[in-house]
Amino acid sequence: MSLDIFELKVYAILPVLILLCGALCLLLINVFSSVFSRGLNVALSALFLGVSSIFSLNLKVGSSFFGLININGISILGQFSMEICALIFIVLFGANAGASALQKLDCKEFFDKSFLSKEFFPLFLLMIAGFDVMVSSTHLVVILLGLEIGSLSLCVLIALNGRSKGIEAGIKYFVMGVLASVFFIFGVVCLYFACASMDIAHIHDMLLDDKYTSVFALFGGLVFILSAIAFKASAVPFHSWMPDIYEGSNSIMAGVVSIIPKIAAFSVAITLLGAFLKVGIIWLESAMYVLVVLTITLPNIAALIQNDVKRMLAFSSISHSGFVLACVMIGTQISLSALYLYWFMFIITNVGIFGLLWLKELKSPLKSSLNLQDSSEESKGVCDESSAKSNCKCAKIAGKIQSLVKTSAKTPYDIPFSAFNGLVRTSPLKAFLGAIFMLSLAGIPPFGVFWGKLLAIMSAYSGGFVGLALIMMINSAIAGFYYLRLVVAMFLLDSKDSSAITAKSQVANSQVSNDEAGNFAHCSTLGKIIVGIMGVLCVGSIFMAQFLLDFIGKYVIGAY
Repeated sequence: MSLDIFELKVYAILPVLILLCGALCLLLINVFSSVFSRGLNVALSALFLGVSSIFSLNLKVGSSFFGLININGISILGQFSMEICALIFIVLFGANAGASALQKLDCKEFFDKSFLSKEFFPLFLLMIAGFDVMVSSTHLVVILLGLEIGSLSLCVLIALNGRSKGIEAGIKYFVMGVLASVFFIFGVVCLYFACASMDIAHIHDMLLDDKYTSVFALFGGLVFILSAIAFKASAVPFHSWMPDIYEGSNSIMAGVVSIIPKIAAFSVAITLLGAFLKVGIIWLESAMYVLVVLTITLPNIAALIQNDVKRMLAFSSISHSGFVLACVMIGTQISLSALYLYWFMFIITNVGIFGLLWLKELKSPLKSSLNLQDSSEESKGVCDESSAKSNCKCAKIAGKIQSLVKTSAKTPYDIPFSAFNGLVRTSPLKAFLGAIFMLSLAGIPPFGVFWGKLLAIMSAYSGGFVGLALIMMINSAIAGFYYLRLVVAMFLLDSKDSSAITAKSQVANSQVSNDEAGNFAHCSTLGKIIVGIMGVLCVGSIFMAQFLLDFIGKYVIGAY
C-alpha cells in the first residue's frame, strides 16, 4: 500500500495543529525570555484560540488520516464551543489590574500562583487541543489519546495555584482521571475482543449483523466505557470528586472544569451511545435511564444543604449534566438540538457567574489570605492600614503569627453564601448580574437556561419519556430553592446578620468591609465588561434561542 500525503487531509486537524503550535510557541517564549510577561501570554493564547475557533467552524465533514479522524457536525460544534469558551476564560484569567502591583510589592505568596506560572498558558492550549482530538474521532484509541492529553493537562492546571487545596484538587482530578482512563481501556479491550475492531462505525455494523463473538465481552465493554464517560461528565455515582475540585480551584479553573471537559464527554457520548442505542440494546437504554434520573435528582438534593457557593454550583452542574445526558439518551433530532441549546445557554450563564466569583476573589487577594480564626487574639487589628504596601507587610506578619499560634486558615477560595449578604447596597450592578445568572441556572423564564430546559423536557415528552419529563420538571422546581438562596442573600439580608463573616470584620475597618461586600475595586474593566456581556446575553436569550436553534440544526442533521 502506497502512502499518499493528500489522503491525510491535514486541514481536518488544523484547529488542533494551531493550538499545538501555540502551546509550543508560548513554551519557547517563556523559557528563553528573562522576564515572564503575563499580558503577552494572555494575548497570544487568545489569538491562537480565536484563530483555531474560526478554522473549527469552517471544517468540512469527512474523514482523514486513514479514518482515524472523522469530522461531522457534532465534532465541529464540540470544538467550536470549547475553543470559544476557553477564549473567554483565558481573557478573564488575565483580567486583573492589580496583579502587577502585587508583584511589585513582593506579595507573590498571597497571590494565585497560576498567574506567575510559565507553564499555565502552554498547558491550557494543550488541554484544549487534547479535547479537540477527543471529539474529532470515532476510533477508540484516538479518543483515549485525546482524553489523556486533555485530562493530564487539566489536572496540572488545577494544581498550579500552589495552595494546599489546589494541589489536593489536582491530585484528586488526576486519580479520578486515571480511574476513568482505566475503565475506558478495559472497555476498549472488551469491545475489541467481541468485535475485532476499535472503530465505532465498524462495531455498530457488527452489532447490527450479530457478528460479535462474545456477549459477555460486549456487555463488559459497554459497561466500562459508559462508566468512563460518566466519570468525565461527573454523572452519579461517579460525581463525588466534583465539589472538591471546585472548592480547591480558583473560580476560573472551576468554571473551566464545569464546561470544557463535559463538552468533550457529551460529544463522545453522542457518538458512542448513538451507535449502540440504535442497535436496540434494551439493557443499555435502561441503564442510561437510571443514570440520568439519579444524576438529575441526587445532586439537586445535595445542593440544598450546601453553605458554600462553589460547592452548591458544583452539585447543580452535575444535575445540569443529567439534563444533557437525558437528551443524549432520547436520541432524536430535537433532543440533540435541545442538548446544544441547553449547553450554549449553560456556557453563557456559567461563564458569567464564575467570572463574577473570580472578580470577587481578585478584589482583595491579600485580605482573603488572612482569614484567621476568631480565637486568635493576634488576628484583631493586624491589618488596619488601607494601602496595599502596608497590607502586604501586615499580611506577612499575620502569617508568621498564624504559624506560631497554630491557627488554621480558610482557603481563599471558600465563598460562603454570607459573603454576598447585602451586596445590592454596596454594588447594585454586581448584585443584579448575580441574580440574572442564578435565575437563568434555575430555569426561570425568560433567562438563558430556561429555553434549553424547555426544549429538553419537550423532547423527552415527544420521545415517549413522559416519566422522565415529569422528573425533569420536578427537579427544576427543586433547583429554584438553592439558587434563590443567593438572590435572597444579595437583596434581602444585611451583612450584619451574617454569622460567618466575623473574622473578616475583625481584621478590616469599615472601608475594607465595604470592599469585601462587593465593590470589586481591584478588578479590571475588561473583566467587568465580559461579565456584563454574559448578563446581557442571558436576558436577551429570548431573542437568541431561535437563532441558536437554526445554527445548531445545520450541524446535528444526520447525527442520529
